[in-house]
Amino acid sequence: MTTAPRHPRTTLRGFTLLEVMVVISLVSILVAMGVPGLSPFVGKTKLDGETEAVAGLLAQARSAAMMDRRCVRVRVTGNRTLVAEKLNVYDCENPNSSPVYINGGGPVWLELDRLTLGDQLTVTWEHEPSETPGELRYRPTGRLFSSDTTLTDDDGVLRVTQSTLPSPINQKRILAEAHGPICVLNRGETPPGSAGNFSCP
Repeated sequence: MTTAPRHPRTTLRGFTLLEVMVVISLVSILVAMGVPGLSPFVGKTKLDGETEAVAGLLAQARSAAMMDRRCVRVRVTGNRTLVAEKLNVYDCENPNSSPVYINGGGPVWLELDRLTLGDQLTVTWEHEPSETPGELRYRPTGRLFSSDTTLTDDDGVLRVTQSTLPSPINQKRILAEAHGPICVLNRGETPPGSAGNFSCP
């Protein structure tokens, strides 16, 4: 009768508290070194995303004006919030003279949508339309409002700024041309053309 050879038992050994603490310390140091390097990337990503959201709100306002056959405006409140509102009358130019009201009672701006930017981001006017300062007002045709025959001074430019990035890459601009197109420019880029008469690149 033969006996199978015996293998020596191996004992399993765990990690000591000191070893675990050393590993945690090393990981903490590596994370602390890596986070500052990610900050500019995070800031640029937030700036790009929020600028696209602002352009989306402008496009939504223009579409609502054409679909509902009403004036729709977008205005900035504070330095982080944009509000899209629809006029409850048919006449963009002389709302007090219009006999047709959607909800009765007189001309009123009804809120359609609202966008508030995240922390460290602001939105301001870089160029306001000459005839509707402080807002972009879309006619039911999809054009920006103009009460005169000069159609080359009604473009609007909004600037979104990220406070943690260095200039000029901390800014992106959205151009709303008077005849309808809306474009987002690259970081630090300004729209070609002169004040009120810009064009998408």
